[in-house]
Amino acid sequence: MKNFKLRKRYIIILSIVLVLVIVRLILPYFIVKYVNKAMANNIAPYKGSISDVDLSLLSGSYRICDMKIDLVDEHGEKPFFHAPNIDLSVEWAALLKGGFVGEIDIEQPLVNFKFSKKGNQTGEEVKWVQLAKDLMPIQINRLYIDNGKVNFSYSDGAAPDYNMDFERFYLEVNNMRNVEDETNPLPSPIVATADSPGYGGKFVFTADAMFLKEIPDFNYDARFENAQLTAFNETFKHFTGMDFEAGSVSLYSEMAMKDGKYVGYFKPLLKNAKIFKLKEKDRTFFQGVKELFSEGVQEVFENQSIKQTAARIPIEGTVGKSAVNVWETIVSSFMNAYIKAFQFQLDDSIDFSSVAAKHQEKNIKKGDSDKKDDGKKKDKK
Repeated sequence: MKNFKLRKRYIIILSIVLVLVIVRLILPYFIVKYVNKAMANNIAPYKGSISDVDLSLLSGSYRICDMKIDLVDEHGEKPFFHAPNIDLSVEWAALLKGGFVGEIDIEQPLVNFKFSKKGNQTGEEVKWVQLAKDLMPIQINRLYIDNGKVNFSYSDGAAPDYNMDFERFYLEVNNMRNVEDETNPLPSPIVATADSPGYGGKFVFTADAMFLKEIPDFNYDARFENAQLTAFNETFKHFTGMDFEAGSVSLYSEMAMKDGKYVGYFKPLLKNAKIFKLKEKDRTFFQGVKELFSEGVQEVFENQSIKQTAARIPIEGTVGKSAVNVWETIVSSFMNAYIKAFQFQLDDSIDFSSVAAKHQEKNIKKGDSDKKDDGKKKDKK
């Protein structure tokens, strides 16, 4: 009797193992079929596919192999996104804190953004969040991109196209579903870095955000440093008819947004910029006059002691409506040139907590102005 019970127990265990093995063998086929169907029908005008899926039942994860997404139009298929491997799994660290959420790791992705008069390839018309939910039914809490490449190109029908590549792109977004700290107004840290070899620049972006809102709140710092001005010459020639002979440019920016209202600035700094060269091959007379005049204007706004031209461009507004203070921008250029040179660093002048106060102050001033206007109208009557 004991032998029979023991044999029955082994048979049950072996049966369970056999079922798991069979499921493990056939499930990838159905997942690949399901994913390819979703990517073929649910992301128009784009179409996507994957080649294979690797499952790990014990760790609660699976790997998507060779994902490709193309834009489909009357001219055919244009590459938009490709990733050799995408790992989707349960985030065990969050599970220990009471949150059943997932994480996505994307290896060496390539993304192509294209802009032209005929139409753009940006992916903005597709609900990619819904695709992510289809691929992973639990909520995503962490996103990591490893060694990616992002290409931006612009074409207006004239040759050549204007391209800007960012390589060695790394991005990490944590705590998107806020399973760690419910008291923090910006609980999700974001870090991104990239190199731009063709331009010699380095990009660094850090931010904190709140994603659990229809319009997310955020506070970011960004810098793109030491890009060579001569690398932009094809673009400058096309739009202005001029080019740079030497110099570098760095761009710094801070911005904070709360409840759809934002405040920030952009601060470009040009170092040793030179536009006009006395002897330049294949330059027309009028192009030379234009470059000489531009060099003169640049000299007016340049800090002569350190050969630096800069401006601080303040920007504020609400989603869909922004305003730039032109007068303050011009004043900042003169301050850099004649009073105190701007530093190649962030100003640390934008604070998330002050965004609401800034817009409240602006609304109060606008209200007082409206009252004065109403008073004047009544006096006229």
